[in-house]
Amino acid sequence: MRNGVRGKFKIQCETCGKEREVYFSFRHQRFCSRACKRCTQATKDQIRQTKLGVPIHSEAWKKKRSQEMMGNKHAEGFQMSPEHKLAIINAQSGNKSHFWKDGRCQDKEYISWINNRWHHRKRMARGSHTYAEWAELKNQYNLTCPSCLRSEPEIKLTEDHIIPLSKGGANDIANIQPLCLHCNLVKHDKLIPKIQLVTIS
Repeated sequence: MRNGVRGKFKIQCETCGKEREVYFSFRHQRFCSRACKRCTQATKDQIRQTKLGVPIHSEAWKKKRSQEMMGNKHAEGFQMSPEHKLAIINAQSGNKSHFWKDGRCQDKEYISWINNRWHHRKRMARGSHTYAEWAELKNQYNLTCPSCLRSEPEIKLTEDHIIPLSKGGANDIANIQPLCLHCNLVKHDKLIPKIQLVTIS
């Protein structure tokens, strides 16, 4: 029935019987939603034909196909045993994986350096350096903090920016010196010249 006040038509869904108001251009709709439209067998057949591009199979063809597929484990919902799953995991883990490089991801120090690199990128720092450059710099300092003259593994060397990132310093290897965590925290963001390692003979 035409609703003269709101300019809409009332339709009744053929699936659920629910009434709803629609505009003039939708007055010939037979369903209230797409879900109700999919519930009809004619719509199911139409969707299936559209997806597969073939006509609906007859019951005789279905019975014949069912007999052909008897004994097929995959057709019956074949599932791998826990032993088979474990064997696949072991065959693709560690140095057997195609993602394997050289085991660096098992090094806690490398993981720490990766996290620091993410922190520097988040602060939009200029420049960058590799983990190999950082390891070479530590070896140049003999794994020793030039401020307190303590060495690893007694302390853990951390990257200290000679010109802090907060004051426009770059993240290049030339702007980095290895300091222990304590000396790095004491220095904080002070502008202190590069500390040279002094060896006591």
